[in-house]
This record gives sequence, structure tokens and C-alpha cells, in this order.
Amino acid sequence: MLIEPLALTLFQAIRHARPEPVIAELMKYYERDEARHVGLGMQYFPLLLRQMGRLEVAALLAFPRIAGRFSLRAILGASFAVSALRWFLLSRAT
Repeated sequence: MLIEPLALTLFQAIRHARPEPVIAELMKYYERDEARHVGLGMQYFPLLLRQMGRLEVAALLAFPRIAGRFSLRAILGASFAVSALRWFLLSRAT
């Protein structure tokens, strides 16, 4: 659930930049596939929570805060990478 939204953003940026018509057309399919992954996770998550013990749920709920401390740089780096990729693709399209 952490990677799929980033992948969706990246695929949308590529599709909107239209670096090449075939690539832009293919991005729709990649976006749809990633959206299915997110949807499956949203459907499965409540079932998973019901089957977990209290300690497991507490650890799971603490994970985003703990991982966020370590991945903030990666997320910011990924946002920069998406922006750089968008700039690169747009500069090549003109």
C-alpha cells in the first residue's frame, strides 16, 4: 500500500507527458493494474485485521510511523525523481 500510489503517480506523469504515443497509451493499462492492487489491499485489510491479535495490530498500526521516519527521504527523493522525469519527458516531447 506504500508503493502502489507512487507507481500510479509515476504512470500518470508519464501518460500526461506523452513522451511517445505508444508508451502513453500503455500507461493506462499499468495505471489500471496498480489501481486493482490498491483496491485488493483495501478489501483484504479489514479481514486481515480481524484475524490478527492485539499485539500484531499494534505493531501493524505503528509501522507507518516507524517506516515513515526511514522512508521520508526516499519518498521525497521519489517525488523529486518523478518531477525530474516529467521535466525530462516534456523537454524531449518538444
